[in-house]
Amino acid sequence: MDIQDVLFAGTMIAKATACPVEDEPGYQLEHPGGAMTWMPEQLFLSSFRVNGAMRFGDAVEYLKQGQKVARSAGGGFLQMVEGRIMTGADDMISDDVWEPSADDVLAEDWRLVP
Repeated sequence: MDIQDVLFAGTMIAKATACPVEDEPGYQLEHPGGAMTWMPEQLFLSSFRVNGAMRFGDAVEYLKQGQKVARSAGGGFLQMVEGRIMTGADDMISDDVWEPSADDVLAEDWRLVP
């Protein structure tokens, strides 16, 4: 596949530490699996959101990747099981299929749950 001049979008998880390089502000990123990269500050700030400040679309992408997500203010979590979004609490998944409200879809307080 020729990837020249193709627009890419993605969802990535990383731990970030402020780390200027040669007086350029930026962040050292530790990715799952231990890979380390560096990113200039402006690119980092436009590419990442703090856990607890994600949009609904980001939360859905993480659900598809097998992650647990939740609203910052709420209890419990959501997890995708066999293509359905299920509710859970205390590491137990319920039989309830979850349907988002308008508030959930518009919220920008989603977070990853360990």
